[in-house]
Amino acid sequence: MTSKEQQLLKFIESFIEARGYPPSYSDMMDGTVTKSKGTIHNRVKRLIASGHIAMASGISRSIRVLESAD
Repeated sequence: MTSKEQQLLKFIESFIEARGYPPSYSDMMDGTVTKSKGTIHNRVKRLIASGHIAMASGISRSIRVLESAD
C-alpha cells in the first residue's frame, strides 16, 4: 500500500468513526487535500483490490473498512 493509499484509508476510518457513515468522494478529496475525484477513485479501487475496503456497486457512501490501516 502506498503512503497516499494509507492516508486515504486512515481518513476513511476516522470519518466513519466520527460521523457514523462513510465519506463521499468530495469528503475524501477535502480530507486528503486531493484535487481530483479521479485520483480518489483510483486509490479507492486499489484499496478494494487489496482487500482493505469494500464498496457496494452503485450505492453512494457504501464503503466498509475490512482491514485497518494500522
